Amino acid sequence: MLSFSLRHCFADLVFALLLMSPSALAQTTAFTYQGKLQDSGNPANGNYDFQFTLFDAVTLGNQQGSPLQRLNVSVANGIFTVQLDFTATVFAGADRFMEIGVRPAGGGAFTVLTPRLQILSAPYAIKSAGAASADTLSVTCVSCVTDAQINGLSGSKISGTIPVASVPAGSANYIQNGTGQQASSNFNISGTGTASTLNATTQYNLGGSRVLSNAGNSNLFIGVNAGAANTGPFNTFVGANAGQTNTTGSGNAFFGFNAGKQNSSSNNSFFGSSAGQNNSTGVGNSFFGLDAGFANTDGSFNAFFGTNAGNTNTSSDNSFFGSGAGQNNTSGGSNSFFGKSAANTNTVGSNITVIGANANVGANNLSFATAIGAGAIVNGNSTLVLGRNVDTVQVPGNLTVLGTLTANIPRRKYYMTSATPQGNAVLTACVSGYHMASLAEIFNMSVLDYATDLVATGDAHTLPDSGSGPPFSSLAFIRVGVTGTNNAVPGNANCISGGSPWSTNSAAVNGTAVAIKPTWTDSPTNISPWDATVRPCSNNVAPIAHVWCVQN
Repeated sequence: MLSFSLRHCFADLVFALLLMSPSALAQTTAFTYQGKLQDSGNPANGNYDFQFTLFDAVTLGNQQGSPLQRLNVSVANGIFTVQLDFTATVFAGADRFMEIGVRPAGGGAFTVLTPRLQILSAPYAIKSAGAASADTLSVTCVSCVTDAQINGLSGSKISGTIPVASVPAGSANYIQNGTGQQASSNFNISGTGTASTLNATTQYNLGGSRVLSNAGNSNLFIGVNAGAANTGPFNTFVGANAGQTNTTGSGNAFFGFNAGKQNSSSNNSFFGSSAGQNNSTGVGNSFFGLDAGFANTDGSFNAFFGTNAGNTNTSSDNSFFGSGAGQNNTSGGSNSFFGKSAANTNTVGSNITVIGANANVGANNLSFATAIGAGAIVNGNSTLVLGRNVDTVQVPGNLTVLGTLTANIPRRKYYMTSATPQGNAVLTACVSGYHMASLAEIFNMSVLDYATDLVATGDAHTLPDSGSGPPFSSLAFIRVGVTGTNNAVPGNANCISGGSPWSTNSAAVNGTAVAIKPTWTDSPTNISPWDATVRPCSNNVAPIAHVWCVQN
């Protein structure tokens, strides 16, 4: 079993401080400890591990700081030397006792040596840098420390409140508390600041560029270079370069990058990136949308709504609504374009109204032209176009035309069958797309065209005799609107025998047949220009009747 004892080189524990001449080395908190170790009653030789721990009492007590271990320390004839540094914080002026543990180098538990050794005054030279007597100055110390005796003082060592009266007023080196403006003072801080109210006299900057200002009278400018040159009142510019060159222009509202950048006039409203960018002297304009009214310079009282609406316009009194509406208009004025790309080919035409997506003008220089409906195109001056040429225009109510109405009404076709059917076979004698005609349907030949194409197929009976008229003198059955049984009178006979019209092929029952007259004469028995008669429904007695057919 190992047993250790320790003898110090002085009566109690005395440390040789590593203190040099003040002119050579600065004082540190480390000190040297030398002792004599006996192992089983004999001076120890070899290598040993040591552990040094500080306490505030000779027994028990509270540990001060962290233990220090010095491992593999060489011991010769019992003598060893180590350097220890518990730092100055553990030497605040109260008693300190050092406990030492030892073991053979390399392992095992430390054997604690008793008693603990009191650290005497020599090590407390560490405290000389700030002796306890100087921790606080006596209240009687008045002018005992002068400015000349203080070379410097770390700000981190200052605590407590500095009386306001002790702070020199009017210095530009620090920000002072007060309600008045501090002249010739700047501050530059990093981090995050919080304030209930910030009051800037001229502007707010970000990254060295002005982003918020109200220069002039009743103005508000938000964005880099927004309203940079402004002197006019009642303007609101929001966005980088918005209203950048405006000087005396007033009552403007510009929102968006480069919106109204070149403006120098008044009462304009531009919303959208580059909206009204080149407007200079134009007044009373409203441009809404990317590049809306982009090239307008001196045109006034225009209203453009939509991306690129009125993009190249330089004229006045135009209203363009829709993306690309009036996009290429230059000097044309007093135009109204509504719809995507409406009238986007017009350049110099004026007094034009175009309503509908892709509705357009057929030339770029028309006047008093109107196109209404998606895709509608007007090609002439003083012309109104409703819809496309494939559209149907309906007027649910009354249509009053004060001038001349010119219409291109499609003509229906009609023909006389080559076949001579009997009875109810007449109802199916017409080709597809046609039906058995009534006298009212074929009476006015001026609105009909004979179906000559069906002559070639053999469905129609001969060619017309002249112009667009039917073959004359040939008889053909027609429908009449009579449901009675008066089968002897033309216009009444309808091949009815106790059933529906054209329900019988009886020779005793008649149907009405008509033929165009060879001469244009009239008599009480004729329906001009038609000769009317009755023919047996059996249609087997000369003259044999054909069937009049009219296009559906």
